[in-house]
Amino acid sequence: MDAKAVAQGILEGIESLPRGIVYSARRTWQGAGLGGRELKRRNEIETERFIKVVRAGYGIEAPLRELIAVIIRDCYQRMDLQTQTALSQN
Repeated sequence: MDAKAVAQGILEGIESLPRGIVYSARRTWQGAGLGGRELKRRNEIETERFIKVVRAGYGIEAPLRELIAVIIRDCYQRMDLQTQTALSQN
């Protein structure tokens, strides 16, 4: 990974901050009921659905670890020898 790619990633992250803050403020405003009862209820339903998804996924750590290991192994094998050596020294 070169410095240009790292710098570009950092810049994209910084550029996304204002958008994230706006979304958070809007969600808080809606969740407080200031945007109307419909928006508040919709957000409550979305939150409940999210909690159900998280609970449904609870206990599947082993397949997720296996998937992550496959991805890391694949990325490592695609690296050139110099990069592999640099990573293994750290």
